[in-house]
Amino acid sequence: MAAMLQSARGAAIFRTANLIAPALLIHPSHSSIYRTFVASPDSQVVEVKDDAHYDEIISSHSGLAVVDFTAAWCGPCKQVAPVFDSLSKEHTTVKFLKVDIDNEETEKTVRAAQVSAVPTFSFVKAGQLAFQIKGADIASVKAKIDELK
Repeated sequence: MAAMLQSARGAAIFRTANLIAPALLIHPSHSSIYRTFVASPDSQVVEVKDDAHYDEIISSHSGLAVVDFTAAWCGPCKQVAPVFDSLSKEHTTVKFLKVDIDNEETEKTVRAAQVSAVPTFSFVKAGQLAFQIKGADIASVKAKIDELK
C-alpha cells in the first residue's frame, strides 16, 4: 500500500512498504508518475560528471571503488539507490560512484565497463576491474564489498 506524505519541509514524499522516495516527478510528456531518489545531504556517493572526472577519481584512489552504472528511467536502479547511498556511509574506506549511462560525457567510461544492463555494479581495485554484478542484486553487492575491501 502506498501513501503520499508531506515532509517537515513541505516536500512531497511517496511511501511504500520499506522505501521512502524523497520526491515524485511527473514526466512532462505524459501523466505517468516516476519515483526518483534524491541522495541525502551526507551521502558519500560521487556522481561522475564526465570521463575525465571518472579517470581522476579511479586513478587517485588505491582502494576499492564501487561504481553504480545507472539510468534515470530504470526502475530497479531507483530501488537500489537508497541502499547504495547507505552503503557509502557504512564503508567509509570504499569510494562509491554513480555513472549515468545516458550522459554523453561518460560514454567512454560506460563502453570501457562493457555495461549491457542497468544497474551494473563494477568493483574497481587499484584501478583494475575486479568484479562486476549486473542487475539489482544488492545482497551480492554487499557481500562483494565485504570480500574485496
